[in-house]
Amino acid sequence: MFQSALLYAAGFASYPAAMPSKDLYDLYCPLLEKLYRRRWVFDPRPLQVPAGFKGNVYRGENGSLYVSLIRTMTRLPGRTASDGEVRLSTSDIDSAKGCVVHQPGQTPHPLSFTRENGAIRFTVPTTFTCGLIEATLGS
Repeated sequence: MFQSALLYAAGFASYPAAMPSKDLYDLYCPLLEKLYRRRWVFDPRPLQVPAGFKGNVYRGENGSLYVSLIRTMTRLPGRTASDGEVRLSTSDIDSAKGCVVHQPGQTPHPLSFTRENGAIRFTVPTTFTCGLIEATLGS
């Protein structure tokens, strides 16, 4: 439920019987709060994700772009996932100043990216299951 809420910047429901999942609630809430008062980005083909991922692009209340990403392919124990390259292209992406990875229960950390004609590219780490990539924009 929390991954779907993250992917679609949606709300979530809770009830007393869900108390065993409170630990997940506490991990996902800081990410979901970043998507409050967001707007979906409708630029042509704003996001290209590799096989095994789903994602969406939102503009946050603070003006940053938020890419919600979910790894959809599960792994067998002992098998590592491959890196995935993501392409983000919006009308104002040329002003991107930096990217930060936000994952449930982890400290946010910078993510390097490269620029190309009207887009940026970044690689999602192999340990990434789900989260938000925040692209800060400047003038």
